[in-house]
Amino acid sequence: MASQFCSACGSPLNPDQKFCRQCGEPVTPTDMPAAPAPVAYGGQPPAPVAPQPSFQPLQPGYMNPPQPVGDYWQPGVSHGGYTAQPYAGPSGWGAPPPVAVPGLVQYDVEYPQRLSRLLIFVKGLLIFPQAIVLMLYGLGLYVVTGIAWWVILFTGRYPPGMWQFAVRTLRFSANLNAYSLLLRDDYPPFNGMEGAYPPVRFSLDYPQQLSRGLIFIKWLLVFPHYLALGLLSIGVYVALIIAFLSILFTGKFPPGMFNFVVGFQRWGMRVSAYQLLLTDRYPPFSMDAVPQSG
Repeated sequence: MASQFCSACGSPLNPDQKFCRQCGEPVTPTDMPAAPAPVAYGGQPPAPVAPQPSFQPLQPGYMNPPQPVGDYWQPGVSHGGYTAQPYAGPSGWGAPPPVAVPGLVQYDVEYPQRLSRLLIFVKGLLIFPQAIVLMLYGLGLYVVTGIAWWVILFTGRYPPGMWQFAVRTLRFSANLNAYSLLLRDDYPPFNGMEGAYPPVRFSLDYPQQLSRGLIFIKWLLVFPHYLALGLLSIGVYVALIIAFLSILFTGKFPPGMFNFVVGFQRWGMRVSAYQLLLTDRYPPFSMDAVPQSG
């Protein structure tokens, strides 16, 4: 019986063979005996074990961990026992997730499949406690920004702890906006901690160095953005009225208007981050998650 296998072609070898009969390679010590197959209790070989996938099952939304790009482009295709789900968000169904642009706020809201018809009447009242807490955060942000201005002037750096507080304040505002603008029904937490409100994705990378000169003129450089956002706000107001009626009768926020409102918020958040000295990356005149010029 063959007790060895050729290391070149894998053909079985007899103990007295000097050369492989299939490929002609000489038998070497590396041609080890074949390992016996494990046998389970009772003399039966174990049942084959299905290979485990190397990634987690996908779920719709922006909170997915990094996954193979093909799973986003081919929703419904099974991979290792898991089925890729369509990617839900302002970029559209079946589209890959937006790529982070250094220095720009990344802001996205997961599109809801269903919204409450009743909550649209009381959300304005429910956000009242949140608004009070956010106002206190805003007062702290005003003080932190003033201190950071002087620190950047002398060191070129935003103190990391203060920077984190400022970003959390903006994230708190982003979460509350998503709820109050009818984009989500999930009640947001009373803080701006990252990941505390999964339907909303808000992130910004910490800058290792900031310009000392820009701190004098950032307030002036954002003026054209506020003009553009002021004009767009009229469209947002109209979109929210239509969305209110749509939710009332269908329970759905029209996807195109949803994208428009989210894009408006994204643009505004990027301008705020620039004006508050959190980044030196000048915000683009765009509502896109990944600006064409970025």
